[in-house]
Amino acid sequence: DGDWSSDVCSSDLEYCNDWRCTYDPVGREKMRMLVYANRADERTIAKNEDIAKKVSTTTRRMIEQVNENLKAEINAREEEYDKIRAREGEEPEMF
Repeated sequence: DGDWSSDVCSSDLEYCNDWRCTYDPVGREKMRMLVYANRADERTIAKNEDIAKKVSTTTRRMIEQVNENLKAEINAREEEYDKIRAREGEEPEMF
C-alpha cells in the first residue's frame, strides 16, 4: 500500500525488508536518514573527485581534505546504523 508510517511490513516494499520489521518506528526512520545522508555524501565525493582532476594542486589538496572529512562522517553514520541494527528485536528505550 506504500504507507511509510505503517508498522505493517510488506515484503514487496523495498524500504521494509524482513529484518527491519522488528525495529521500532523511530529506529527505522533513523536508519533511513543515515543511509540517505551517506548516499548524499558519496555523490558529493564522486563530484569532488571529478573536479579535483581539473584544478591546481593546492585546490586538489583542499578537495581531498573535504573528501576525507566526508568519508569520516560516512563511517560514523555507518557505525551508528550498525548499533541501531544490533538492537534488532529489543524493546525501544524508554526514558
